[in-house]
Amino acid sequence: MRYRVRIKSVKSMMPDGQLVTMNQGGTPVMENIKNYFSPASIIVTSPNGGQSWVTGTKHAITWSVTNLTGYVKIELLKSGSPVKTIISSVAAGSGSYNWSIPTSQSSGSDYRIRITSTSNSAVSDTSDTNFTITPAKRKYPMPPRRGDRSGEMTSE
Repeated sequence: MRYRVRIKSVKSMMPDGQLVTMNQGGTPVMENIKNYFSPASIIVTSPNGGQSWVTGTKHAITWSVTNLTGYVKIELLKSGSPVKTIISSVAAGSGSYNWSIPTSQSSGSDYRIRITSTSNSAVSDTSDTNFTITPAKRKYPMPPRRGDRSGEMTSE
């Protein structure tokens, strides 16, 4: 028994990301792969600028992803340079990480968050504008009130 096969189109991927389609007439047609797939992306949603966070408190760092699985790394940037890896690996799809800001964290108004895919460093996003980290208010002992022997605490 003999079979006859008719090929209507052939598609193959080129190394540069171009897709080659052979139409019915056998003419190659080059297409950009972006026409077939949405690229992976990360968008930092908080802090995304203007926030003021206090040392010793906990805040949610949040993001959204498109076509990204696996894990992301979260970094703290000061004046555009990384100063701390907040977490080296958290599930990309979780969209949130609760960060306890150390009391030892330097204060400043030029901080941003960068979130990067651990499997593809080209997939990354940074806060749109700066946010501020301020020191926690210190507590000082108050002198005892007349007739009171307890040492109460007060804030600055």
